[in-house]
Amino acid sequence: MPKHLAWFCLALLLLAAPAAQAEELTLEKAIELALQQNPALKQTDYQATASNWGFAKSFSAWLPTATYDENWTHTDPDTYTKAKNAAQLENKLSPGAAAPVYRDNFAKSINVVQPIFNGIGEWVTIDTAYLNRRSAHLTDEDMRLQTIENVKVAYYSVLTTRALAGVALEALTMARESLRLYRGRLAVGQSTQSDVLRYEAQEAAADGARIAADNNYALAKMQLATLIGGAVEADLTLPAIQLVVTDADETRVREATLAGVKTPLPIKSHPAVKAMETTNDIAKQQTVGSVGKLLPRINFLYNYDWTTNDQLQPNGKTSWVMGIGVQIPFFQGGGAVSGIGQSVELQQATWEGVDSFERSFLQRAHAAQMNLNSADQQVVAGRRGEVAAQANLDIITKRVELGMNTILDLLDAQLAYIQAKSDLIGAVGSFRNAMAEWDYVTAKAKD
Repeated sequence: MPKHLAWFCLALLLLAAPAAQAEELTLEKAIELALQQNPALKQTDYQATASNWGFAKSFSAWLPTATYDENWTHTDPDTYTKAKNAAQLENKLSPGAAAPVYRDNFAKSINVVQPIFNGIGEWVTIDTAYLNRRSAHLTDEDMRLQTIENVKVAYYSVLTTRALAGVALEALTMARESLRLYRGRLAVGQSTQSDVLRYEAQEAAADGARIAADNNYALAKMQLATLIGGAVEADLTLPAIQLVVTDADETRVREATLAGVKTPLPIKSHPAVKAMETTNDIAKQQTVGSVGKLLPRINFLYNYDWTTNDQLQPNGKTSWVMGIGVQIPFFQGGGAVSGIGQSVELQQATWEGVDSFERSFLQRAHAAQMNLNSADQQVVAGRRGEVAAQANLDIITKRVELGMNTILDLLDAQLAYIQAKSDLIGAVGSFRNAMAEWDYVTAKAKD
């Protein structure tokens, strides 16, 4: 291969590399990344998994416990001598009556306890673990919905702020072009110094607005990168904002408007509401558990022992004990009765908290419904406003060229045009945010 052709191919590869790396981030891809990498969601995922183990662990309350014990004791010389002499004396009087005396004693035993009934504690433990698992999974599901909503809001915030940054740059370009034009007119006596000063002020204001818009765009990208689990300084490539509300979007707006007209909004099925209701069920179990402390406890007991001697190895002599242990609480210092009263009041407080949460969530759902309808109308008004502002700017520009309007009229028309474009972009962004909020409160966000 000729040397110049090799260099040409290398240059093409270097030019193509950045383009290959700058893959466009779609909303679906952003949501997928967030569901895999968002730290808050990963935390609730781990908690949900841990609750599965906690539920499995709760069944151990019904299973037997077995322990193996082994110990060694050493008797001081004086005590050992006295005990040995006493045993020898007893054996002289009655041969074989006294047990051998050892200075070192090794004991081995196995102890087994099988729960039978412990004041319904086992049931409470299992039911509470089940409810905790249910709550953890519902919280995880709710976090997934929140993550999807947050990504949508952050994604459209990037699109909106970038579009607004473009409008700010257009306003600055327009101001600079007008300033250049009127400076030229001033040089030939066709304009005044006042006209130039107005556009100098407009240029400075437009430049400040552009800087602020660029900063907002940079911050929006950082927020989105954080949500999807990427580097904060990641340079994300997103498509241009679509300033069109599709027919499918309009259909969803109409469905949202009709929701809850004849029946209440279906918030009871939302994971956040169901998780909150589960806390009340857990509080009920705590009340049941406090009552169980007044009930008897019954356990099967078994003990197997090796005879102690001065050797580590068992000597072949063993014994075992088996029985039923029963404990009946008569008086516990008033702690059990007080515990019941405390549990009942805490359960009532929990219920009030659940009721308050459901009322707040229902209010949030109605607010999302109204905001979505309002945002849809704002898009319509914004689009009409932009068309009117564009037409007015074209007319005023021609009239100024003909000397039929003043520079102030042109400046007002330019500002109105920039404001109308910004209003339309902001209205579309608000509509997308309202749609994301409606998806969340109705639990319709999809993976």
